[in-house]
Amino acid sequence: MHELDKFNRWLPGKEFPSHKTIISDCQVIKKCITKAFANVEELLIFCMESEHGRNTVQRIVRQFLVEPELLKISLSMQNSACSAIKSYFRKHDIMLDVIVTNKRRVESAVPDEMPMTLDDPYKTIRNGNPGIVMRTVMIVKFQSGMDSSTLAGRFNFGGGYRQLVRYFKTKDHSMWDIDMCPVPIKLVRVKTGVRYTTFLDRDAITHLKEYLGMEGEQARQAG
Repeated sequence: MHELDKFNRWLPGKEFPSHKTIISDCQVIKKCITKAFANVEELLIFCMESEHGRNTVQRIVRQFLVEPELLKISLSMQNSACSAIKSYFRKHDIMLDVIVTNKRRVESAVPDEMPMTLDDPYKTIRNGNPGIVMRTVMIVKFQSGMDSSTLAGRFNFGGGYRQLVRYFKTKDHSMWDIDMCPVPIKLVRVKTGVRYTTFLDRDAITHLKEYLGMEGEQARQAG
């Protein structure tokens, strides 16, 4: 496809920011790195194998769609280019949330899946005053890098709690020692089937303990 070939020829020779998680001496370090891709196939493999690959790929596609050469063409042709790239990834069960909204603005179709800065979730908590459930979801997603489907389908219903119990060696969440953080969590990404390990740090565990405490209190009151 001509539109996909343009993207394929645009990729080589460019470097894109990303990051990876390194475990060293019982410490978890998130290291900023740059990635280069010879073609769209390499980009696809990276997306399937990296825990943050989908967000990185979406940023790369957005960068491509605001290139000066593309901004000169009609909006319909920009949409065709965007659709061709999304179709290629969709054939491999990867859904990219990128749309062309006008000739100078490319946005995510799902804003809550856009990459966040370190301060974003905490600003939302301070300014929006969400409940404990929403606070816990936001912090767990942010610290672990899980998307919504993986959080719901794999962590929530797929054994996340059991892994926490094994790690802390007790079902009593009030005894979970946050000094033992970060906690490794093994997951399978829903959309790609890729197995990976992520981590929950002190803030996420603190919010999970608060949420579990609230659930327990409500259960006692109901009983």
